[in-house]
Amino acid sequence: MRIWVTGASGMLAHAIILEIRELSSTREEIELAATDVETDITKLEDVRSFTGEFKPDVIINCAAYTDVDGCESNRETAFAVNGEGPKNLAMISAELKIPLIHFSTDYVFDGTAKKAYREDSPPAPLQVYGESKLQGENFIRECTDKFYIIRTSWLYGYNGKNFVDTIVSAAAQKDELKVVSDQIGSPTFTRDLAHIIRKFLFEKPEYGIYHYTNEGSCSWYEFAKEIVRIKELNCRVAPVSTAEYKRPAARPRFSVLSKEKIKNELRIDIPHWTKALETYLK
Repeated sequence: MRIWVTGASGMLAHAIILEIRELSSTREEIELAATDVETDITKLEDVRSFTGEFKPDVIINCAAYTDVDGCESNRETAFAVNGEGPKNLAMISAELKIPLIHFSTDYVFDGTAKKAYREDSPPAPLQVYGESKLQGENFIRECTDKFYIIRTSWLYGYNGKNFVDTIVSAAAQKDELKVVSDQIGSPTFTRDLAHIIRKFLFEKPEYGIYHYTNEGSCSWYEFAKEIVRIKELNCRVAPVSTAEYKRPAARPRFSVLSKEKIKNELRIDIPHWTKALETYLK
């Protein structure tokens, strides 16, 4: 199996590449190609040229423009990377008749729900980032039948800037941190997300959209408090409202994703976010 991973320098790709390398140590038939800026997924000719040489059996797209606030002032770039890029990969997926695994976001929803969003819940993004990621989803669904779109949220992990590391660094230097308490979601450890890729590669569940996060939910404030507790840092975490902490891009107030479909389809147990966080920090 020849696997192409895009966006290789990113945090999620780092975890997935490690997972595939671990697989390849026991499965000789696996060959990995990981690319970043050297293959521009926003250019169809670049994608076609690379796949013509490598001849992948599956594409895993980790390339994305994930700066939520930055997307507001860089709309063209956001839609190129998050929209046109997945479209090009989907077109090649259809031409080669191979699966495309693509990662999307809880930000395709507006956060007004009272219970966890299902895969078939109507999207209604609030900001450019969510709009561009939804466009990528739609292009994939239009261009290929062989796709897995995995929506996730609040990612943290090794080899990339993330909320957990930011809190640890700030709490080590300050007596008090103010963190938003009225946005609810589910933190997700990239290693746990990467681990389920094995299921998609070898068990080949039904194509479509899936949701994956760690179990449970919390506010950013509760998330930060748990980080400080585990690291035993002498810093007070104070709650603030979204209105008090103004950002260029609007955030959904509630973006918990239902995981019943992926648990039933793949027969997996998902670690709770507190346990995953403790594993990452310790």
